[in-house]
Amino acid sequence: MNKSSSSIEEAAFWYACLQAEDATEQDRRRWQGWLDACPSNRQAWARIQEVRSLFDKVPGRLASPVLAQKTSRRAVLRSAVVLVCAGLAGAGTWRQLSSPELHAGLRTGTGERSRQVLADGSLLYLNTGSAMDLAFGPSERGILLRAGEILVETRPDKLPGAARPFVVHTPHGRVRALGTRFVVRLHGDHSSVQVLQDAVEVRPLLSMAQPVRLSEGQEIVFDSHSAGAPHMQPAGAGDWREGRLSVVNMPLPDFIAELSRHRKGYLGFDSGLARLRVSGVFPLDDTDEALAMLADAFPVRVRSFTRYYATVLPASKP
Repeated sequence: MNKSSSSIEEAAFWYACLQAEDATEQDRRRWQGWLDACPSNRQAWARIQEVRSLFDKVPGRLASPVLAQKTSRRAVLRSAVVLVCAGLAGAGTWRQLSSPELHAGLRTGTGERSRQVLADGSLLYLNTGSAMDLAFGPSERGILLRAGEILVETRPDKLPGAARPFVVHTPHGRVRALGTRFVVRLHGDHSSVQVLQDAVEVRPLLSMAQPVRLSEGQEIVFDSHSAGAPHMQPAGAGDWREGRLSVVNMPLPDFIAELSRHRKGYLGFDSGLARLRVSGVFPLDDTDEALAMLADAFPVRVRSFTRYYATVLPASKP
């Protein structure tokens, strides 16, 4: 275990101790000694407080009992350490912030896309199979991405006298806009960001490192603990907003996976085509036409059993 992970766990332990109903003055002195021992401990404590502050936005009746009130030491120790260290700091915070009191839920089904104008004038595009909540408040213009992918075009804050940051939260961390147009996608065990204009800052949920700045044309992948190195985003990033799948030299398995997001039913491929590379611009609103274009341009054919079951095969295979 690295030092930052150890400090985070120790911070969670001390948070649990101080929250317990039987916390003593000796506990507080020992905590202060731990806090003063090294900078990484202070950074970890600040990170725990940041996670805790997210729960302050939740109505009391919905907040986690462990974070909302004092209880027995054993219960707090068991719950808080698991909460922060095992990932519920992200997933639990996520569920609580998605409460009906805080959001206007938006979602799209398979093959659907949506365009929304937000209260501040920002534009929000939802890709196929996406779900998100709005969490605009006095200190932040927040979006909680729960599934799928969104493209955001931010506008200056319209709230008089305010300069609220525009932040997209995923279960893995936060993406802060720096006057920008960008894409955020949730992949299950990680999230990704593509910057189409200007820049963003990315901060994994449990990282104590400085946020990673991402510039126009760059992409990054991050989980709750760390972020990868920024790299050049693929051609056609964000083109789904216009109903296009633009690819350059994309492996066929990846192409099929992307097209499948916009098509109901099963779409598969012969394993012998795994090394085939695909380039072109394909329509997302008519996936049958996209498959026909694929068959016209590459040595493949499409076998369809029903409108909900299709397989891409080598052109010569019976």
